[in-house]
Amino acid sequence: MLTVFDEEKYIPKEESIKFFSWCNMMWGDDPHNTPKFHYFLVDEMMTSHTKFDAECFRGAAKSTIVSHRIPLYIATFGRFPNFGVVNNMCLLSDTFDQAESQKKTCMSYLDKSPVLQSFLKVERAVEGEVIFVNNKGHRTRMFTKGAGQAFRGANWEGFRPQFIIGDDILSDDIIYNKDLRKKLATWWVGTVENAVDISHYKELVIGTPMTEDDLLSSFQRSKQWHSVAIPVCKTFPVPLGSIQSNWKDRFTPERIMELYNNAKDIGEEATFYRELMLQTVSDDTRVFKKEWFKEFEYKKLKFEKSKYNFFTSMDLAATVKQSSDYTVIGTIAVNADGHRFVVRLDVGRYNPSEAIDVLFKHIRQFKPIEFRAEKAGIQQVLGHFIEEKMLKENTHFLMNYLELNSITKKELRILSLQPLFKNRMIHFPTDVSIDEVEMMKHQILGFTKEGSTTGNDDIIDWLANFNDPNFIVLPSDYNTEYYEGVSLEAKDSTVF
Repeated sequence: MLTVFDEEKYIPKEESIKFFSWCNMMWGDDPHNTPKFHYFLVDEMMTSHTKFDAECFRGAAKSTIVSHRIPLYIATFGRFPNFGVVNNMCLLSDTFDQAESQKKTCMSYLDKSPVLQSFLKVERAVEGEVIFVNNKGHRTRMFTKGAGQAFRGANWEGFRPQFIIGDDILSDDIIYNKDLRKKLATWWVGTVENAVDISHYKELVIGTPMTEDDLLSSFQRSKQWHSVAIPVCKTFPVPLGSIQSNWKDRFTPERIMELYNNAKDIGEEATFYRELMLQTVSDDTRVFKKEWFKEFEYKKLKFEKSKYNFFTSMDLAATVKQSSDYTVIGTIAVNADGHRFVVRLDVGRYNPSEAIDVLFKHIRQFKPIEFRAEKAGIQQVLGHFIEEKMLKENTHFLMNYLELNSITKKELRILSLQPLFKNRMIHFPTDVSIDEVEMMKHQILGFTKEGSTTGNDDIIDWLANFNDPNFIVLPSDYNTEYYEGVSLEAKDSTVF
């Protein structure tokens, strides 16, 4: 369940009030007013949920709370509210060095508080580990790990890790590397979650999202995680006078607008929205807008097939591994005005034989004028077998390879679709290939000026195939009279 912080509706609860009163007693009153969202963050992490994650804007002082003070709070009392006793906890970060740096800062808070030292001592402190002892003799160990590290040495005195604190475990490189994102998710599930004391554990993760398919974003979508989001302000973009900052002392409306304008001036709006508004994709950076989408009903179009030309294309994945892209095979119908209608879309991790079988289903159903695919895939892998199947099944069709795939970057080919979308010339069916079309829409909306944020762009890359030179031929034996006198602009797409 995802909860977005709303300052107007939130009232601090007992647990957060106790925590910040304790902080003030240990280190004196903070010269800065504690922002309300800090209370919200603590209250939410102190619920009884086993899995908790929070997305916070950059500069929210989240590490001060989560990595520096919460471990000391736990060690002082030997327990965590609504969880119970903690003997063995782990502090995770992007790298081991970063986790060690967080640990050292945590210990410095102990060093500079004589009051806290009367309640808590350090029994042992070495690289990768510190053991605290409170004034009742309870010992709490905290060890550090970097993202991707093995959990050797995680068990301590018969206790498996009970409390996991993950602070900024996403590296900046993860934005551009799908394999790194997949590797991190595999490590979390295979290593971290298998290391904990399954009968008594809590996972607490905090950070700033990078992409729609990174680990934090996955937690936010999962029903297993209790998730919160705290952007720098309630909504943006809005006029300066309407900006409702979540930290008015440090991020005034003027400061937020300045940060946005600075980012915009150098073409980094996406970074502003990601780092401060927690939006991996924003309307300012999207290449394609949702309002450009048009829909139609295939059950109506199929009765007027003579008014359309059909074309089929394939985007072939290199392997059938779960981490690889999908193979995409699809057919579009084109009318006399150049509008393109997706009439069938198959997406899967097909082996070559399965891909050929799916292709021939398209051929038999639509009898396309031409079929094209990437030169490497068709000429070197599938071409021979497709021709053999043509002879065997007496099903013949024109087969050629794509020209732009080998000479034009994928991103530029995808960008070439923007005018068609903007003019609402690409239509999606509402009654066939429903799941595949939703996947395609997700990829399209996740394509930004920086590239794909969804982790996959194979379906939208397939759609760009139809912009290949001389691939699409418009029907020429009729005109737009079948619109029954209504102009293309005025006609709702649901007519089809």
